[in-house]
Amino acid sequence: GLYRSSDGGVTFTKNPKVTWATGVAFGKKAPDSNYPTLFVTGRVDDGASTTDGVFLSKNMGQSFIRMTPANKPWIGGIDVTDMCG
Repeated sequence: GLYRSSDGGVTFTKNPKVTWATGVAFGKKAPDSNYPTLFVTGRVDDGASTTDGVFLSKNMGQSFIRMTPANKPWIGGIDVTDMCG
């Protein structure tokens, strides 16, 4: 899963949308966001289904956008036009 702390690591909360993650990264915030872009590779509920792939979130994991097509869930299928909003 993916856990987040908002108190300097004293406590952590599991993100219910992320079943498992093999990679997590942060990027520049999108123009329409107040948070850094969160990138996750793993199994995520993107609102349509729970699938494997590469995802981004502009709202610290409240919702995710799938960056890879269903038939190519990993890096080779990323649509780079969606990466920064």
